[in-house]
Amino acid sequence: MSLYTKLYIANTGMITAIGANTEMTLDATRAGINRYKESIVHNKQYKPINLALIPESALPEFNEGLENKGLPTRQRRMLKMSEVALTECLANTNFKSPLPLFLAVPEVIPNSINKPMSNKFIDQLSIQAGIEIDIANSRMFELGRAGGFHALDYAFKYLEHTKQDYALLGGIDSYLDLALLSTLDKDQRIRADEVMDGFIGGEAACFILLASERIKELAGKNAYVFKPGLADEEGHRYSDNIYKGDGLDNAFKNALQQADGITVNAIFSSLNGESLSIKECSVASMRNKNLIDENALTEHPADCFGDVGAAFGPLLLALTSLNIKKGHIQAPCLAYSSSDTSYRGAAQVSI
Repeated sequence: MSLYTKLYIANTGMITAIGANTEMTLDATRAGINRYKESIVHNKQYKPINLALIPESALPEFNEGLENKGLPTRQRRMLKMSEVALTECLANTNFKSPLPLFLAVPEVIPNSINKPMSNKFIDQLSIQAGIEIDIANSRMFELGRAGGFHALDYAFKYLEHTKQDYALLGGIDSYLDLALLSTLDKDQRIRADEVMDGFIGGEAACFILLASERIKELAGKNAYVFKPGLADEEGHRYSDNIYKGDGLDNAFKNALQQADGITVNAIFSSLNGESLSIKECSVASMRNKNLIDENALTEHPADCFGDVGAAFGPLLLALTSLNIKKGHIQAPCLAYSSSDTSYRGAAQVSI
């Protein structure tokens, strides 16, 4: 039997195109503000690609200790974003020992020529942010949008096995990469005048300080997250198999059963405007309608900050918890993300 059924969301830190911190991002999503703008990157029709990017003025300088590492522009940018979000997440904390980080990072898109991340990203983040991290126990999950839920599952296992009380959950991604955008553009996935079934690429970093149920002072004050439901979709976007909708459906079922059959009042989704993501959400919601309130809201904040890839999982969990904590939405709620490849993940958040 599992030691923990839930983990507290003790603190959060984030940066997105619509906010330099948690409160700004939360307020902007609630106001429906978006930051879609023409970028300097052009598509195959020689028209500017719309992206939702973090302003350069919101990012710190790149650490001099990493200047000679030959890191690509995308990774340098993600390190700077991560510094902002991680610093906010750990503000006003004073741990005697460094915490492990379970970090969702971009997945490898088929036909893409670049590997998104260095295996040393967490080591480099420690240097960039000037924050000591338990590197030996940290893990990266190169799984894209659903990676945060796989990282959350690992966090549960880590805290149960080690009897530690705290760990860090994170997600980071950016679509500001010429090779990546070129690949997606060739696949007709980047929103443009002639492409309606596409998405707006964004970028974000989000970190969550997770605490075990033993931290009693958090009870009643902080939202908590149940164990996630994980599943694979055999008929995913890049598969030759027929799409049957079983992946997200099973992720929903596995997540919803964690809270003893309590009906959820809202769904926080990684919907990005592509028809496949809309179809998938509809299928999973219909198949699980017995545990989803008939008037449940479906929130899709990509309308505000774009598709944030591997940052989605932690970001959705953080935004869900904050909306619940501030009384904007009634608990419990369900957050989920679907990767471009087979990975699917979901988790309930309550208070």
